[in-house]
Amino acid sequence: PVFGALPTITVKSYSEALDAFEKRGFSGTVLVGKKGEDAFIESRGFRDYFNLDAGLIKSTDRLLIGSNTKQFVAATILKLEEKGHLSTEDFLSKFLPDYPWSDRVTLAQLMNHTAGVPNYTDLTDIVALISNPVTNEEISAIFGSRELDFEPGSKWNYSNSGYFLLGQVIENITGRSWFEVLRDELLVPAGMLDTGYDTEYVAYDGLKGFDWNGRFELVPTKTRYLTWANAAGALYSTTHDLATWNRALHSGKVLSTASYEKMVKPGLEDYGFGLLHVFLSFGNQDVEIIGHSGGLPGFYSKNYVYPKQEFETIVLSNATNGEDRGVEAALRKISIFGEATVTPIPESVSTTPEFLEELKGRYAFKDFDAHAGFDLKNGELFFRIEEQEDDGSLVRVIGNDLLYLRFDDITMDVLRNTDATVTGFKLTQQGQEFIAEKE
Repeated sequence: PVFGALPTITVKSYSEALDAFEKRGFSGTVLVGKKGEDAFIESRGFRDYFNLDAGLIKSTDRLLIGSNTKQFVAATILKLEEKGHLSTEDFLSKFLPDYPWSDRVTLAQLMNHTAGVPNYTDLTDIVALISNPVTNEEISAIFGSRELDFEPGSKWNYSNSGYFLLGQVIENITGRSWFEVLRDELLVPAGMLDTGYDTEYVAYDGLKGFDWNGRFELVPTKTRYLTWANAAGALYSTTHDLATWNRALHSGKVLSTASYEKMVKPGLEDYGFGLLHVFLSFGNQDVEIIGHSGGLPGFYSKNYVYPKQEFETIVLSNATNGEDRGVEAALRKISIFGEATVTPIPESVSTTPEFLEELKGRYAFKDFDAHAGFDLKNGELFFRIEEQEDDGSLVRVIGNDLLYLRFDDITMDVLRNTDATVTGFKLTQQGQEFIAEKE
């Protein structure tokens, strides 16, 4: 067999694709729009997997959208620029002078992630942040006194801190909360009545967020508060509201032509102001993509517009297992080519305790500095990257010397020497192969 090869099925309709992904664990709601009209709206999964009486997810349900918030914050800054309250070329020091590097960083650099401001969500325990309300001052203290990661404008590095700061700029200028200004400037004029922000996590209509543990079991999200996400990613919305936003933003109903062009102009790493803007080739099709993804504990979102092909895909999920990302790709492929492929979860095959025992131990990757290990827990095999802070993932044996990890469809081929002793494994993930040798 080919290393890492998994069987796939072909789906030719959006509904068929959702059915296939639901079997993989997808839970959420999707919308495909074509030429400014809704072409497909369906949902799969439950609002609450520990209380099924809460019912099935509906397309009208409100879910957290994470970093899709950023495009709204960027558009609010541009609206304030149109009104003469600021320039995107202003230095941060004009509004927030207390940061030691504020006279070196512009608002534009904060919006396109080239400011070099350390990312606060990488610098602290995320579980502590989501479990307690935090103030702006507490967030500032996480990164505010640190040196910049690089000279502003010289590199690109995604930083939630930049959008937290932009929220503070909005509040400094207007004397109101960043969300109140965003709501009045953008949401109300667009008629987006189901998009908002609550400082404490609310299970709207009983809908809750879930995460998948290492055994691929659903567990309730630990998110209790959203003050930590702030202007970097705290909004909730619906597929309908996001479609309304897309159609207004990209048809000139939100910003002036000059402001819109600034917002979508791709900079370093194809990132504009709160939006990714890339040009790719899929088969014989040249595709332009404008949009963003977002993730919070328990929730995931994707919102992409394809201007040349005149369609959009929106995916909101309440179970963060990675399958939602595959859903958007399938919707895109069906929209362009009329079909997509989905990889079913492979079935386990019988194995022996002796085989699992053979795999136990520590492994070193050949091409980069990282270690992994297989551990046995109550007769089950778990795989863990040592540099990652988790308990590992349950391994499924799917063939002779062939292992499977459900997240990202990772396969591992066991490598042996001439006397059949295990010497390592070949890990295949999204088409890339990595060799690790047993120590």
